[in-house]
Amino acid sequence: MKLDFKIQCEELNLAKLIDDEMAKNPKKVYMFIGTLKESGFDLLEESIVDKKSKITLFMGIDKKNTTKGLLDNILKYTKDVYVYNNNDLKEFESNIYIFEFDKMASIYLSPSNMSESGLVNDISVFSRVVYKLNDENDNKEYKDNLKTLLELKKNEFTKLDEKLIQTLLDDKVIFSNKQYEHNIKSISEFIGKREIKRSKELTKKENNDIVEEDIVANEFNIPVVDLSNSNIEFDISDAVECEIEVIEEQTPINLVPAKKVKSVKKHKEIEPDEKQDEISEEDKELFNGVVDLNSMLLTKSKVKLNTVRTEVIEEEEKDQEKITFKKLDLNNISNYIFELPAKQQNGQDLDVVKIPNYIKAIIPNFFEFSQNIKSEVINGSQHKVRDIQVEIVDVKNDTKVFDVNAKMMQKKGQTYITIMSKFFENINYEEKDIVRIIKLSSDIYHIEIVSKDMQEYKIWSKIMNKKLKGVDRRYGIMWQFNEFFYK
Repeated sequence: MKLDFKIQCEELNLAKLIDDEMAKNPKKVYMFIGTLKESGFDLLEESIVDKKSKITLFMGIDKKNTTKGLLDNILKYTKDVYVYNNNDLKEFESNIYIFEFDKMASIYLSPSNMSESGLVNDISVFSRVVYKLNDENDNKEYKDNLKTLLELKKNEFTKLDEKLIQTLLDDKVIFSNKQYEHNIKSISEFIGKREIKRSKELTKKENNDIVEEDIVANEFNIPVVDLSNSNIEFDISDAVECEIEVIEEQTPINLVPAKKVKSVKKHKEIEPDEKQDEISEEDKELFNGVVDLNSMLLTKSKVKLNTVRTEVIEEEEKDQEKITFKKLDLNNISNYIFELPAKQQNGQDLDVVKIPNYIKAIIPNFFEFSQNIKSEVINGSQHKVRDIQVEIVDVKNDTKVFDVNAKMMQKKGQTYITIMSKFFENINYEEKDIVRIIKLSSDIYHIEIVSKDMQEYKIWSKIMNKKLKGVDRRYGIMWQFNEFFYK
């Protein structure tokens, strides 16, 4: 037996080591995972697809991380799945990966969950144990340890099948959309077409809240002053000309009969020679009649303690900058740019370029893979195939070839599509060299391979500011008219 400790970092991560082990086609694979998230299984799926290894999985399930889709997807690759309910106080905790070959077995023990961060990004210390199965002592020790692990079946683990998945969903043991109702607001609900609109809505809400809890005079036992028998005269002849600012549609406290004033007016003393017929009957009653202060002061009324000057808001609205949003049209994407993985040394996949399914989903019209496809059986497996033509340019060596028999393909169950051309085999590229795919027409693509030591590389590398899932490589897309959209 050999034991090694490893530290996960950008150059070395558990996802890459699992992929390397699966590339060797192990006979059996055992996984004992306490917390399995969809992001982690997405990475694992890229390694186990198309493999004939017998996989046995023990896993914990809960309401937070486990979905029906995740369990359905797992059953596509193996029926030997055993689940434990982690919603109770007693949980299943483990992260063990075992790869068994004819002459050896590799075991990885990790402190991290099976998630994208746990398999790729987190700085964690994990260990690798190697047993030589052609050694009698190692073989016995390995089988004894494996037997101990498989005895977990006796500890409240249940074998998973489609019927159990539905039962787990109905009993809310796993995530169900019926459990959680997420009210996700649109962008317009958060910031509105204008910030001023948002301000008005908040102001309206505040005022409404205040109206619901009106403060009236007699609630505080303030005495009502009876002035009905008092002789009080108002001499307005000495009033100086002043400017009274009247707030539109806002009259918090009315000391005169209510009358809506539409604009700011100047009130001054009334000269005898002014036209009296221009004064309304209501105004005459105001200046000539008796003012009943008893009914206007210190009596019950709906008084708003906080008012907002709407003319100030209107002034701010004029100066407010409009917030505009540019709608991204992903239907007109013309370029997909990404960094290449290292060229395979085992002679496989040398004639293809791989595009992950989630990239295809972002820009479906760029690949048009759902259109004009046919179904073919290749090497015993069902494939979706689309005939295309590609122009391949090796920028470093200044060579160009045109392949009229290229294909866009996807094998059933694969997490990626491929663009296949025999001319890819002749191009010597390195890891993180750039591929730039340009769509010329519905079925014609221009593909450039740009080496890291080329001047052009610096230009295209600035476009790619988004990382591909599970790997330390980047990508970017570009639409027509040389407008850039980073995704």
